[in-house]
Amino acid sequence: MRSRRVISILTLAVVIAACFAGNTMAYAADSDTKPSGYEIASVSVGTGNIAATLTAEEDCTMIAVRYDEDGKMVEVKVIPVPRGKNQTIYAELETGPDVPGTISVFLVDAADSEPLIQKQSRRADRIDTVLFGHYEQDNDLMNRKEPIEWRVLAVEDGKALLISEYALDCQPYHRYQEDITWADCTLRSWLNNIFLNEAFTAQEQELISTVTVTADIDPDFGTEAGSDTQDKVFLLSSKEAMKYFEGDVADEGYYNGYYNKSRACRPTAYAIAQGCILGAGDDWWDGNCSWWLRTPGWNQSFATSVFISGAVVCSSPERVSYANDAIRPALWVELGS
Repeated sequence: MRSRRVISILTLAVVIAACFAGNTMAYAADSDTKPSGYEIASVSVGTGNIAATLTAEEDCTMIAVRYDEDGKMVEVKVIPVPRGKNQTIYAELETGPDVPGTISVFLVDAADSEPLIQKQSRRADRIDTVLFGHYEQDNDLMNRKEPIEWRVLAVEDGKALLISEYALDCQPYHRYQEDITWADCTLRSWLNNIFLNEAFTAQEQELISTVTVTADIDPDFGTEAGSDTQDKVFLLSSKEAMKYFEGDVADEGYYNGYYNKSRACRPTAYAIAQGCILGAGDDWWDGNCSWWLRTPGWNQSFATSVFISGAVVCSSPERVSYANDAIRPALWVELGS
């Protein structure tokens, strides 16, 4: 595979030491590469956050990346930046006097969407999140679509398994309440047609592998799951949701006896506008959403999901026509050489 350049980073990278709280470093741009109208004037490092003073002639995105002492990418924050001069943009990162390592800050052209994963592909097994594609997220239909942040779940055989960090949309597993499996449900068709073309350019779609998506059987009831499929975009199965997210903690009060903060998810503003229901109350999962899995439930008119607490809900699944669970697409991406 020929190498592809990284998303259009506007050559405004600032690399700063994160060893001293309050450290400030002015940015000196390369006059040969710096585009006019964009500037990172300074970045201040506090305890638990950074503050970047910058100017952007058009809406763009700021990416703040924290690396440890070995150069491993351990934290990524993606913040939309509106057009404006001398504005201060904050990003919450683990920083402070006792946190060694470095921080890089970039401005990214919101209109360009070649994948950031290509820049880090040689060490993708050590990346937490990457940017790839664009989709409506802030529910402001008058501005551009926002870059999609993906969590890297696994790296195998030159491919990375990604799942969206946030729930991106909300719709039923199947449009009609009837017996159905992943192979024939309307959500599978939507993901591999409408979503695929809305979120990714033709060039980006070339990077997404068509893979065999297995018809995993429900572990509680053994419900027939239909046939395997060939897909670019899919939902995780209940088995995969248990495999790829770490940190299950026993709690007998919740469904399968687990809750999982790693698996728990928050929706975008757009997903909420599409009908996604949020958890409410005084618990840590307030504002989280439930999201679909592809595995059938106790019969084929139900499908499993991940609850707001992060529990994989096999024994209490949703009816397939339920319209208020969210969608976290998953896909395998080819890594560049």
